[in-house]
Amino acid sequence: MNIDTPPEKILLVITRRLGDVFLTTALIHSLKCAWPQVKIDVLLYKHTAAILAGNADIHRLIRVSERPGIKEALSLVRRLWRRYDVALSALAGDRPIIYALLGAPKVYAVIPAPTPKKKWQSWWKKVLLTAWTVLDDHNTHTVAQYLRLAELLGITPYPDLILPEIQNQEKQYPAIETILGFPWQKQAYVVLHPVAMYPYKNASRNLWQQLIRYFTQQNKTVVISSGPAQNEQQQIQNILATWPTEKTSGSQTHLVNIAGRLDFAQLAQVIKQAAVFIGVDTSVSHLAAATGTKTLVLFGPSNPVKWAPWPKWRMPSVWQQLPPEQQCAPYRKKGNQSLENVHLIQGKGDCVPCLQEGCDRHRMSDSQCLQKIQARDIIACL
Repeated sequence: MNIDTPPEKILLVITRRLGDVFLTTALIHSLKCAWPQVKIDVLLYKHTAAILAGNADIHRLIRVSERPGIKEALSLVRRLWRRYDVALSALAGDRPIIYALLGAPKVYAVIPAPTPKKKWQSWWKKVLLTAWTVLDDHNTHTVAQYLRLAELLGITPYPDLILPEIQNQEKQYPAIETILGFPWQKQAYVVLHPVAMYPYKNASRNLWQQLIRYFTQQNKTVVISSGPAQNEQQQIQNILATWPTEKTSGSQTHLVNIAGRLDFAQLAQVIKQAAVFIGVDTSVSHLAAATGTKTLVLFGPSNPVKWAPWPKWRMPSVWQQLPPEQQCAPYRKKGNQSLENVHLIQGKGDCVPCLQEGCDRHRMSDSQCLQKIQARDIIACL
């Protein structure tokens, strides 16, 4: 259902994890390209706002707690109530759609696919929504799923993700160089992002130690990044336990640990200047792919069709000219594969991807498919 009159204010609801929030930036940019004068507000969780920092397409971020109390909930209702011409829910859950319904008379949303046991679970959404698209949680990439909302609005979908931007670059760039300890805009280096929040997405410690050794023996500067969480910091310390005391043959080890010290906008700029980025299935790998830098990502239990890093397309027309099925699912479900600047290295085994949280079916368990990936598998893709 197309919009007859260009909207003045749009609300987008994306109350989910960091990676999910970042993957909506293609949709947001599509809205801004279609209606340059529109003001787009984004409703999201407080801890995810940093990944949209400095995004010129966004007018305002509305931050909410994951479990708001009564006082916060009432305040949010007052802030949202009919302040927008159009509201979009990028999520199929009840609460995001209710937030969108509070915000505008015209609401476009994703709704759950019907199941034999829950044929009528979305009946009220179909009654109240202006238009909807059905969630495909297996065979459609998340970015393509979000862009279906653009198609509902009758506007051209734009496929590239938009990076967070550094504010006041004149002050921030010297600060980044101080943290890195070398002229990062003039020197060749690689970025390794070895750990995710949860162990089931991680490869072996030995793999990362071998990669560090390989690059430093090539006289390459190695920059190690991670999130600020304590468990990620500890994992980085475990990986770096033998450095910098260990010497490389014929050269001095040049290893820089910036784990948890840069925000997303700063880290995006560092990755953008890197020769290569190597990481695991986490939000920073999505960020890396969007920079256009050569991006190698280790994938295990997760479905790459749905969650592989969305590449930086050489031109939007490259994606737009793909057959519809490839636009929705540019990655295969199994096997190592390359797409534009992204190189996916998938764990081996008939069970891959199992779509489970580790071999023991919980986030703190290991995934053997990832533990068995060797450094040589990654080096072969360089």
